[in-house]
Amino acid sequence: MLNSIVEWFAKRNWTDWNMWAAIGQMIGAFATVWTASIALRQTKLANQQMDEVKSREDEAQRPELLVTAKGTLKKEVSYIHLFVSNIKKDIPLHIINHRLLPQHQDKYYGYTETEKLIEDKSKEPKRLSYGDYYEIDIPLAPLIAMYPFQKQLLFTYRVQTSIGTVFEYSILLFLKEDPDVENSGAWVCLFTKGSHLSIEEIQEQGELVALIDKDIVHYQLDRYKN
Repeated sequence: MLNSIVEWFAKRNWTDWNMWAAIGQMIGAFATVWTASIALRQTKLANQQMDEVKSREDEAQRPELLVTAKGTLKKEVSYIHLFVSNIKKDIPLHIINHRLLPQHQDKYYGYTETEKLIEDKSKEPKRLSYGDYYEIDIPLAPLIAMYPFQKQLLFTYRVQTSIGTVFEYSILLFLKEDPDVENSGAWVCLFTKGSHLSIEEIQEQGELVALIDKDIVHYQLDRYKN
């Protein structure tokens, strides 16, 4: 192989200016391609940096809600109490609607009746500056009674702002029964941030906010109606 290389060099006419011109053109073409690739990488890096800056700016301007849930009892009726507050400084919120949406197979359906159950303690529309809040109560027995043959009920509490930002939270009600005790069981209520979550995900991530023995659901429903 070494002999072949030596023979190749020996056969070249090193005084041929055309050969040197061709070599120069090849070197120039390589340099052009190399320079272009560097410029392309720099442009790509600059675009990435600009995207990161824009993303940080968008994040800084994005409103943020904190929604906490707890179980409460009023006039012997169990409720989910939601406390909704603006926790983003210098970013006021104008809430145009909030809804309790029944969810089935990642689709919302028939929320007119569930909306009637929301007991809103404030006036709409709501403008929340930093630190402002509103509260709502949702009675559980009437919610369960709307779906008498279901043992798992999934709802999304959705808040929409005037700039189109949407905040969604999942509420899961399910009947937990003891297989060893006939006609026993209790309704469990879990709450977590996010929507379109599976039952298993909510059971794993959700916060327990209420527990109602199934035998007193009808009693609470009568108390609620009266």
